[in-house]
Amino acid sequence: MLLGTCSVFELRKICKSFGELRALHSVSLKIKSGLITGLIGPNGSGKTSLVNIMSGVYPIDSGQILLDGKDISGATSDQISRLGVFRTFQHIRIFERMTVIENVISAMINLEPFSLNKLLGQVRKPDDPKVKVAQNMLGIMELEEEATLFASELPLPKRRRLEIARALARDPKVILLDEPAGGMTPKETESLADLILKHVAPGRTCLLIEHKMDLIAEVCDDLCVLHHGEKIAQGEPLVVFNQPEVIEAYLGKV
Repeated sequence: MLLGTCSVFELRKICKSFGELRALHSVSLKIKSGLITGLIGPNGSGKTSLVNIMSGVYPIDSGQILLDGKDISGATSDQISRLGVFRTFQHIRIFERMTVIENVISAMINLEPFSLNKLLGQVRKPDDPKVKVAQNMLGIMELEEEATLFASELPLPKRRRLEIARALARDPKVILLDEPAGGMTPKETESLADLILKHVAPGRTCLLIEHKMDLIAEVCDDLCVLHHGEKIAQGEPLVVFNQPEVIEAYLGKV
């Protein structure tokens, strides 16, 4: 397994609006080196907007983004990925007409001039280093038996694992997981938690955006809560879960 060097990702007073809609207001968050930080909040709280900002999809209106102390506030998504920050998506992004192993290889050559012929040429060369890395990633994510299937043939939980394998193949320093357990059964979620703890998080800095509190409680070292675009709590998960502001955000005043 490839291990990235742990990094610190820090957001300072991030603001973002879409027209008159205020998505984020003065959000500060420090994602600590080598730990799993959870990000939760009710629907519409700003979680996806925040991860889109962290990955360079959206520019910020104001504030500062730091990676290992370096200001990357104006960086594009391509520039941020070159710094070792990779993500998965709430709505899975894989190549359905490619095989599972081709999907992983394509992630590794995405930083180079891409051509399908180049990709297929590498797949035909089992000694190519990228093929070996791809095979290793599929083994880690328990997809080795599906390597030659088209991605479209995979059930949802394995599609999500494939997207994580694609991110891991690029040896990330920071990995952003956007609802990786979406659509999974409790048993499938438990299996994913085990994979995250054993293979995804070690040696990396990890942000986990999730609605499933059992997964958050099991794997996260730190937890941040957003509500109406503002951070209302951060700390150890079991402590945060019991804070009045968090209970009110999810359940209303009781």
